[in-house]
Amino acid sequence: MSSSAPLDARLGPRRRALVFAALCGLLFVASMLPRASYTVDDAFIYQRFARNALAGEGLVFNPGEAVEGYSSPLWMLLLWLGASLGAKGFVFARLLGIACTLAAVGSFAYLLARRCRPGLALGVGALFALSPGLAWWSGSGMDTPLVVLLMVFFVVGLFDDSPRWVLSAAALLAIARPEGPIFLVVAWAWLIGRARAGKLSPRRAWLAASAGAAPLLAWLVFRRISYGAWLANSAWAKLGRPATPSSADYGALEYWGEILMRAPASVIALAAGLVALRSMQDAELRRRLAWLGAPVLAGTAFLTFVGGDWMPWPRFWLHLLPAPFALFAFAGNAPAALVARRRLALLATATLATFVVQARDFSPEHSLHARSGLRVQAGWLRATELLQPLRGDIGAGHYAEMMLRHSAPGDWVVHIDIGQSAYFAEDLRILDSAGLVTRPEAEFLHDSSRAEALRARVEALHPAVVFLLVDASGRPVMPVQAALAPAIWGRYQLVDQKPWWGENILRVYVASDRTQLIADPERWRAWQAASPGLELFAPGQAPGQSPR
Repeated sequence: MSSSAPLDARLGPRRRALVFAALCGLLFVASMLPRASYTVDDAFIYQRFARNALAGEGLVFNPGEAVEGYSSPLWMLLLWLGASLGAKGFVFARLLGIACTLAAVGSFAYLLARRCRPGLALGVGALFALSPGLAWWSGSGMDTPLVVLLMVFFVVGLFDDSPRWVLSAAALLAIARPEGPIFLVVAWAWLIGRARAGKLSPRRAWLAASAGAAPLLAWLVFRRISYGAWLANSAWAKLGRPATPSSADYGALEYWGEILMRAPASVIALAAGLVALRSMQDAELRRRLAWLGAPVLAGTAFLTFVGGDWMPWPRFWLHLLPAPFALFAFAGNAPAALVARRRLALLATATLATFVVQARDFSPEHSLHARSGLRVQAGWLRATELLQPLRGDIGAGHYAEMMLRHSAPGDWVVHIDIGQSAYFAEDLRILDSAGLVTRPEAEFLHDSSRAEALRARVEALHPAVVFLLVDASGRPVMPVQAALAPAIWGRYQLVDQKPWWGENILRVYVASDRTQLIADPERWRAWQAASPGLELFAPGQAPGQSPR
């Protein structure tokens, strides 16, 4: 065949699909590298749980306190397995996340190349690969890349009509995210539909449904034994009363606005797919595409119920990202959709415009999110920097400095952001005033009548350091901290404060008997060795200096 023939003519279908997958993978890597230094505080919650489990304390944040303070049991299990095999905790989490995202991008592109026209497959695959959210979250150490990969497998199974893929992906999604069981329900409904259509025997459908439920049932039993509850005992911290008044306003409407601003291409792709779906005559294809919309409907219902989360780049929507792009690609690929060329041309133009909007985020200096409080390193990074355990976070460094100055091993600290500095402060016990990892605080968010018991708990524990977030008038902005305040006033001394989270102020209070600096150079050196890149300050020293 002539070398001037089109690429898709010179390559067989399988090789062409592999080439498309490789191209999309390269696009993802190119967009990810400038953001490879991004970390998120919550990733270190997983790391502390994994370390305690490896030490024989169980899956707990504070030894002796059984609280399920992580959102993804499956991600937690993978990190624990990695740590037990000797992998460096956060480095392993970052590399595993990047590998999951690469697998998701490649698998999605491979599916598109097998099922769609070459131009459409490459265009939609590129849009998916270049989604800024994927680049930001891939190396963050969080569970997001794993969930996106499982959702790609879920979409592949739905479109290929494969019970094995659908049930396997749904079974793992059920233990990968709190909303995961929703997708298991979608898979069961899909199985029932296949059984009614005569494509699957009722017996096989029942066996497949039972097998799909097995991981979730096993986890529920483990949760009941380990944490004493069938549901996560920290759920009220995430689904109950808001952590701050500002997050009370951060409801579903604002979160959807954030999605439209941060991920417009996926929203327009969803709209384009639905428009093309209406003009489709092939009943079988319409049925398959309708099932692609089921995960989106289930996910949007969850988003609307919980109102999203505070994290930059709408993370909950990112979990659903493969479905709208797949719906757009497969609906636009249908012959009947060619009838509506004008509408599709307009939608394609709009999609291209959103890609230009997304391209502004390729600037390394682009602000990630005003409320994140995280510093993103600018510039293209060497690939070796992906192996660094941490890129410095000034907030975590400040926390660690204050805890180190005024505490001794075994002390309690009332904390707010509990990830990075709490991970490195392995010899301290953390009382989480957001209620995510300590049970009495989580229960208070559900039942405010427990305020007195909460104050008594703090008085009994006698924390060495208390981090208090206050507004401009000096009032605590977090419900748990407002309840704790009477136990703090008069017993603690204000030693430091700094601007934090918009117009709020972070105040550091130290117990009256701990205001003397505890200058322990050996302890400081140990923390510094455990946290390269974290801006730790020696007691009594200026930043950047080493202790004498």
